[in-house]
Amino acid sequence: MTIPINAGIVDEAIFHILRREQVEVGGWIRLSTLARQWWATGLRRSDLVEGLARLENGGYLSLEGSEDETVAILRKRPPLFRPDAWYKLRTLYQIRARPRSGTLPANDRRKARA
Repeated sequence: MTIPINAGIVDEAIFHILRREQVEVGGWIRLSTLARQWWATGLRRSDLVEGLARLENGGYLSLEGSEDETVAILRKRPPLFRPDAWYKLRTLYQIRARPRSGTLPANDRRKARA
């Protein structure tokens, strides 16, 4: 099943993580923390990189720090829940539910060892 991924879905996934981490305007999150939580979205790492650049260009985020520790600072509030947001959230759910390449579900791993 092919799931169309657009910029809005990626942006919503980033905003979802920021809300879950309770990042308010002026607050920050370590990119290492964001990257760890990104894995659970089922989206590609390149989607995160492109999404962060897009949100930075849009004035929502700024990225600051050094190579050792970079943080994303929330500069303005994410858009409010839009009418099409249900579709984006449903799509994110479908992405998370699909099997990951290169990994076996727990039951299959046990069968492979036997």
